[in-house]
Amino acid sequence: MDRDKKEPESSSRLETIAFKAQAEISKVLYDPSLGIFKPWQFEGYASSPVTLKTTYEELKILWNEEARFRQGFEASSDTIAIPNLFAKIGGIHKDICEYEKDIELFLSSEKMFFSPKLPFVDKSPESPCIGYSRNGLLQPKAGSALMNFISKNGALNVDSLVSSHFFEIISSNKQLQITMAQKLLQLLESDLLLKTRSEETTLRTLHMLLSLDKSLIGLLENFDYPFDVPKIVLYIGREANVSFEDCAAISFFYLCGFDILVLTPSGHNDIEIYMNSYYFDTHRLKERNPDLDYTDLKYKCNTRGKKAKSHVASFFKK
Repeated sequence: MDRDKKEPESSSRLETIAFKAQAEISKVLYDPSLGIFKPWQFEGYASSPVTLKTTYEELKILWNEEARFRQGFEASSDTIAIPNLFAKIGGIHKDICEYEKDIELFLSSEKMFFSPKLPFVDKSPESPCIGYSRNGLLQPKAGSALMNFISKNGALNVDSLVSSHFFEIISSNKQLQITMAQKLLQLLESDLLLKTRSEETTLRTLHMLLSLDKSLIGLLENFDYPFDVPKIVLYIGREANVSFEDCAAISFFYLCGFDILVLTPSGHNDIEIYMNSYYFDTHRLKERNPDLDYTDLKYKCNTRGKKAKSHVASFFKK
């Protein structure tokens, strides 16, 4: 029986012998202390990221490991501690093929959102409750209930926001709406983002949620905490500009327990402009290449880690 379901006083349902036996077996088998969990055993639990501080080699080892097997995973009566990874890799290996091989590893996860270009959050679309003023600033649309939930200093009444059906614009899943509301409040009250809290900052963060790629919402909705950890991988190549909305998005999903990886071949500061660097590891590789886009990197090497030969060279090799 689900943990939040209450049996009506006039209930007439009768549990079968097989059902009772299965329930007893489940109590023994699916014990958090044993590290054995059934699917969606912790649906509805609050989650908290426990970000692992690792070496570069450990990052690669842990990347595809399930949450329950990582150091720091813990399940209490109503909260799940999720060991997640948040790292930035600045620069590239001297051997470009070694760098591509590492990226192939990071992109091998099934539950992943990868953006080879930035910005990845579309700031242009208007929503039913947020629009742009004539001078290009975001503002609640006339008649929108948002006007009643945001104070001048940017404080947000999240409970009222949930009651206003704001999150139904994003998803019809009630549990997901509650999770997103909790994480939104955590984000706005945290020091993850360097921007001073204000009405504009809160509106931009809300607009970011409404502008997210649907696949990201799908990753969050299908996140079964003890198992595969969803991931966001960003590649910041030539002339890429990181936006506040990009950083607000990865901060939000970081708080949801996602693994976050930012690849910056140039080695320059980018997410540090908007984010508190305390929350992520920075691994600096030997070389820097500010002109290396992902499209340039792809297919430079074959799967064995050797530089791919041109078709002409391959022809004369025969």
